[in-house]
Amino acid sequence: MLSGLKNRGAVPRRRVLPRLPLWLFALGLAACAGRAEPAATPAVASPAATPVRNRTPDIVPTFTPTPRIRIAARPRQGTPVPTPTRQTYRIEAGDTLIDIGRAFGVSAAALQQANDIADPRTLQIGQTLVIPRATAAPAAGAATPLPYAVRGVTAYVDGLGVPWSLGEVINEHSAPVEQIRVQGVLLDAQQGEIARSQTVALRYVTPPQEAAPFMLRFALGTQEAAAWLLAVSQSLPAHAGLFYTALAVDALAFDASRGAAVRVSGQLSNTGSFAATEVEVVVTLYNAQDQVVGVRVLPLAVSVLEPGSQAAFADAVLAHTGPVTRIDAFGQGLKAD
Repeated sequence: MLSGLKNRGAVPRRRVLPRLPLWLFALGLAACAGRAEPAATPAVASPAATPVRNRTPDIVPTFTPTPRIRIAARPRQGTPVPTPTRQTYRIEAGDTLIDIGRAFGVSAAALQQANDIADPRTLQIGQTLVIPRATAAPAAGAATPLPYAVRGVTAYVDGLGVPWSLGEVINEHSAPVEQIRVQGVLLDAQQGEIARSQTVALRYVTPPQEAAPFMLRFALGTQEAAAWLLAVSQSLPAHAGLFYTALAVDALAFDASRGAAVRVSGQLSNTGSFAATEVEVVVTLYNAQDQVVGVRVLPLAVSVLEPGSQAAFADAVLAHTGPVTRIDAFGQGLKAD
């Protein structure tokens, strides 16, 4: 009985929870916060686009050159008389003094004396010989005409004010020649020299009575030219072995309806028995007076032209003066190894 009363009157004990450390409590709060819904990110307004101004382009002044030399003269009539220049010849395999002298119209003894050769058997391939004059030396100031004719000469001034002279040389020798060198001199009204220039005609080997075109460029001058002189100053006998000329031009045609740019086309055939390399076609444009108004070398697309084969060509050639009434062309190259 008493025990029952004791049990009813007794105060029930509280369950005491252990006290948590502050750091653990803070960690719990942080975990709760992590499970909360994320707050909405406020929208950020895009910055206003900066207007782009169109940049004014730099103004580059157009260069308009003014010709400084006006060529208004015509070449002298007849065979031109060149300024005497020393001729030389480089010895090739098989050459003898007799053969060289015969080609230049001098004796072997004259060659031997002019080059101080004690024994002709000591000649070396590649050795350069001085060719003496074929006749007695003329009086001072005189010149010996060479058997050439310069014809079809025209002249123009390009956009940079540089004067040019175009024409062709006719080989009046009885044998083919190579390396025809053309010399030109510009003169003022008092026959004083303004400018002098030289060039090599654009034909490797020129047969007898055939033409080799040339383009002669003068240096920029400051005076007007009243006249000019053109002459062949040097040439060499043609030798077989290096150059290849057994090339024929067929179906040659031109279209001059587009102004100065004349469209030229044709076909080049190898009519020889050897292969040719570095083959090119030289085209010459003429006006109604048979004057040369344009010259250009057209390389072929093929690297080697075999015997009996053909290669077509087509390109534009610039006519510097006057309308074009006819054209001419020839092929040339080197003998393939």
